[in-house]
Amino acid sequence: MENLVKILKSDNEELQMLCASAIFKCAEDHQTRDLVRSHDGLKPLVSLLAKADNKQLLAAATGAIWKCSVSMENVAMYARTLSSTVVLFISPPGLMEPHDQNDFN
Repeated sequence: MENLVKILKSDNEELQMLCASAIFKCAEDHQTRDLVRSHDGLKPLVSLLAKADNKQLLAAATGAIWKCSVSMENVAMYARTLSSTVVLFISPPGLMEPHDQNDFN
């Protein structure tokens, strides 16, 4: 996992896409999700979202983020390090409680 995370930080978009895809495919396993977090792989995955012109890379990164967000520890990490907009984007259904409309007035 350490090497996959290192490649996520590289400039090679094809390798980044392949590594993000590998994380997506393996992140059904709790241990894999823990390894991604322990090797600081969450931030590089989110940074790949800025490459919206590369649809394959974007799909791989969003898939990996989605699978990693199954672990509440990862969602907490996203919440501590990223904006609330991104946290809302990746939070599993049911995590955020609905608010009364008066909460926004």
